Amino acid sequence: MDDETEFHALVSCPFPAQCWQVVLLGFSAANITDFTTWFDRICASFSNEKRGEIAMICWSLWGARNDLVWQGKRRTVVSVVSAASQYFVQWKNTQDKSNIAHYPSNIAGDGVVSWVKPIENVLKILVAATFDHSSSYGFGLVARDHNGYLVEAKTVYRRGTMAPDMA
Repeated sequence: MDDETEFHALVSCPFPAQCWQVVLLGFSAANITDFTTWFDRICASFSNEKRGEIAMICWSLWGARNDLVWQGKRRTVVSVVSAASQYFVQWKNTQDKSNIAHYPSNIAGDGVVSWVKPIENVLKILVAATFDHSSSYGFGLVARDHNGYLVEAKTVYRRGTMAPDMA
């Protein structure tokens, strides 16, 4: 069994490899063994649009991995690729401010997540974390005010271990 590296979890493990066969028809990653090299080759080989799709596949694969590890829930190749496609469309739509008025808001269960302004004089803080189970972990935060302006941003990197469920 391969070590649980980014490359293994997102590219070389049999399940991600099946997803990439669907998305990257004919692309060869032969003799590549690390994620950075693989992703650099992807970026050099495809258009901006396709690179965006590829980033969303990585995001969807990471979510599928977490579903399996933390909930014992198995996803299909079709569900991962379909979710990535939906993520990408949603992301592109959020970048186009002219489309905002065309979207119905607050439809229960539609899965759409968008940033909502906090009330005046209140900050909204987004926190994200990353873990290398053997040697390091890190987290970051971004604080924004009621206008969406950046108030503070911080990243922290630590050597050592911490269980993700303790973060």
